[in-house]
Amino acid sequence: MRISLDKWRKVDFEQLLFSFIFLGILFPLSLNLGLIDLNTWQIPFFFLLIIGGIKAWFKSIFIERFDAWDISVLGTNFLLLLSTITHDNAIDNFHLVFSFIAASSFAVFARKAYNRLYSLNTLIYFFLIVLIIESFTGIVQQLTNSSFGNLSYMLGQETKSELNTVSDSTISRVIGTVGHPNWVATWILISSPFAYLAPKFIRSNFIWYLSRIALLLGFITLIFTISRASIGLFLAFTSAVIFLNQIQNTKFTHLLEMRGFIFYSAIIGVCAFVIISNLDLIMLVLDVVEYRVSQASNSSDTGSGASLDYRVAMNIGALQGFMDNPLFGLGYTNMRHLWEEYGIYGIKDEMRPHNTYLSILVGGGMFCFVFFLYVVWYPLIAMLRSSKLIGINVAFVWGIITYLVLFIVYISPLGYQNLPFFFLLFGASMGYLDHRNK
Repeated sequence: MRISLDKWRKVDFEQLLFSFIFLGILFPLSLNLGLIDLNTWQIPFFFLLIIGGIKAWFKSIFIERFDAWDISVLGTNFLLLLSTITHDNAIDNFHLVFSFIAASSFAVFARKAYNRLYSLNTLIYFFLIVLIIESFTGIVQQLTNSSFGNLSYMLGQETKSELNTVSDSTISRVIGTVGHPNWVATWILISSPFAYLAPKFIRSNFIWYLSRIALLLGFITLIFTISRASIGLFLAFTSAVIFLNQIQNTKFTHLLEMRGFIFYSAIIGVCAFVIISNLDLIMLVLDVVEYRVSQASNSSDTGSGASLDYRVAMNIGALQGFMDNPLFGLGYTNMRHLWEEYGIYGIKDEMRPHNTYLSILVGGGMFCFVFFLYVVWYPLIAMLRSSKLIGINVAFVWGIITYLVLFIVYISPLGYQNLPFFFLLFGASMGYLDHRNK
């Protein structure tokens, strides 16, 4: 008990605030304040900025040295803000660009705070908790066809209690605590390798079993998100990791451990029993996934934007918008108001280009796009250049590549619920590199 109390005494007020940021990311809520939406995670973050500013003032420290990555974050923010406030619909778009700027600024803060306000183990705990909570919440939602665990609904910010079913089936797309199937799928993808590696950094039999159960539940929940790209990425990445592991360690000595052998045997047995007992349900899930895949080639599905033809049309429209103002763009998220000007009709309200890269390009222009590319691609290049693809490096690389690929087909990384999670990963990866290269 004394050791535990000693650990608690070492947690200062800033570390406590940072832990509340993690909590706010996991359970996102927002409060409309007119021009801006104040998100739960932003409150402790802004307090940390104020504390940091006061410390810097009294210590005569004006600014910590910024490198090209930090400057690229600031450049992206400045140009997106400039483009947004100088174009039509500025007031309507301002709360969205504010959320982006706050989250990307948090990436810089997370980099500087690494190993000071949080450690690698803290980050691993966070991703393990994310995997457990999203998996448990998603499975309960599927079983009850409800918004269980989604605070936005429980507190009245969302009025719809039932999930969206796929086609005419009884299978629903789970939304977790964050409110959208694609976000849940992305979070599970990002968190899984950190959870898998957790026992290597947190020596505990309980963590070993917990992480393995979380991974199994995470895969089940991933299927129930019916998120096509995320399921495809999971299968591709998992196959690649198994293949690389077989090359590097042909003996698979870690599977020969008695604990691992017994546990995996039990899991395989349970899975086999569940599959045999629920073949009808499993075939229904497979049919639903197949239906979602077929939507991509269904050109008649226009309102939801699920068809490939319609998403291509939106992306072409975004490129036309960029060509109208290539230097400074048309304003962050402003394309959602301009589709009909570019001959694209019938799009669901608030729909943006289904491509994150194009959204930044048409929103902020060419220079903003270059800054953004540096922000999201440099961590991967630096990680591959300076370290072997082993251990926790695999988890960071897995997470970064997941986002870089999903940027091509999704706009969901730019949702206000997903932005801080996305930028936390990139900021933490830079902090990890800084600390390791000292």
